[in-house]
Amino acid sequence: MAISESQKLSIAKYRQEKRDRISTDVPKGKREVYNVAAKGLGLSLSMLIQNGVEEYISRHAGKNPLAKPQTKSLSPAEEKLLAEFSKLPPDAKKHLVELAKIINQKGDVQND
Repeated sequence: MAISESQKLSIAKYRQEKRDRISTDVPKGKREVYNVAAKGLGLSLSMLIQNGVEEYISRHAGKNPLAKPQTKSLSPAEEKLLAEFSKLPPDAKKHLVELAKIINQKGDVQND
């Protein structure tokens, strides 16, 4: 069934009064990937994008994405330790990180 001219005008009027338009560019081929993903979820591409933005906002509530991350300056001893850590093989780094997590969970380490 074809849409009448009055229906087209009504739709245009509704969109102008009730909707905002957002346009974005994506890498070639991504549009089709996003369309397939949206259809697989039972959504339109527009709803997939809206849901994604809403989820991102809710996960980052209270965080200002425009604020520069605050960085703590390291002491000379910490910088030296970090430099030595970067020289270690990946397995050693992994084990040290795991050890640090365990120590952090248990609280302060007591020196005997």
